Amino acid sequence: MTNKEKVDTGRLNTIIGGGSIFEGTVEIESSIRIDGTLKGKLVSSDTLIVGPTGVVEADIQVKKATVGGRILGCLVASDQTVLESKAVLLGDLKTSSLVVHEGAVFNGNCSMGEEKSLLEKRESLFPKKSKELEEEKSTQSTISL
Repeated sequence: MTNKEKVDTGRLNTIIGGGSIFEGTVEIESSIRIDGTLKGKLVSSDTLIVGPTGVVEADIQVKKATVGGRILGCLVASDQTVLESKAVLLGDLKTSSLVVHEGAVFNGNCSMGEEKSLLEKRESLFPKKSKELEEEKSTQSTISL
């Protein structure tokens, strides 16, 4: 992360510093920054920041995630995920918004948004096509009976 970029961290009150290793379940009501190693499970109501030296081997559920280090595991970020240029994410990702900087590595499956909202977007972008598909579907049902 460059000095020009600012991460909105809400209230950052938990830091796992470089050289530290934490194993277990971490539940945080605010933001957390990891520059050391975390293994296990992480749940935060706000932001996760994985610094350039940070390593997270865990299933993660947060509001926002900014990754500059490494994550091995499943990441669910309800708001946004940012993979910075040195980031490595090996695992599945579910998020509403994804930003991938050049040089970042992501190897896994990505799911963005909810299925219902994706269908609503499709209908708003292609309203005629959606109606035609429904009519075609009902015609096919009638014919096949």
